[in-house]
Amino acid sequence: MSVSRFTFRPGGTSEVDIEAIMKAFDSTLIHLEKTGNGEQWGTKSTAEREGYADGVKEDLEISEAWRMRGEGESKLVIMAEILDTSDAKDGLTRRVADDGTLRIQVGNMEMYENCLSDHVADHPDLQPSVDEVKSTPGGFLYINFLTSDFRAGNLSKGVGEAMIRYAQEYAKQRGMGALYLDAWIGGTRKLLEYYERLGFQKVVDFTFERKKTGGIWNGRVYKLAL
Repeated sequence: MSVSRFTFRPGGTSEVDIEAIMKAFDSTLIHLEKTGNGEQWGTKSTAEREGYADGVKEDLEISEAWRMRGEGESKLVIMAEILDTSDAKDGLTRRVADDGTLRIQVGNMEMYENCLSDHVADHPDLQPSVDEVKSTPGGFLYINFLTSDFRAGNLSKGVGEAMIRYAQEYAKQRGMGALYLDAWIGGTRKLLEYYERLGFQKVVDFTFERKKTGGIWNGRVYKLAL
């Protein structure tokens, strides 16, 4: 599926997709730190996070099992890419598409069908809101994770919104009633302004302790009615 100049496809278990996801995450960490939002995900690179590559591969395997056979967790990893029209040696992650064209990987996201992120679903203070989400007429889609590859510069500009619009259309095509996600409350708060500008409305705020990295993470669940 294509939204504007971006093309979207399901993630696979290839080394290209694993690299693309990890490089995009690392580039996002650098961007967040530069813009005063480093506390959102911390500053440790994927190389410094034990088992991160294995976790990415596992996510892609789960996504593939759900997409192809409807088995297991309803997780879908989506890759965003753009046609490569240059011969630049810029270190960006590329793949050869089925039609023989070269595609630059510029972003990715992880979505759940009728399922919430664990840190929301299992939160003891959020059960009334969780029940409300689960009772959405027609079901719902939840964006668990979304990153742009900031190494790509202008090539990746706008990919975040394009991925959200892709998710919105994906949910609509399946008769779902809403699109949900959660966002960090902190730093410059521009992330909240960004989602609200796209039409998302606040559902509930929450706080939880990060088990792996420590510290408190303040978040907000958002809803986009479809």
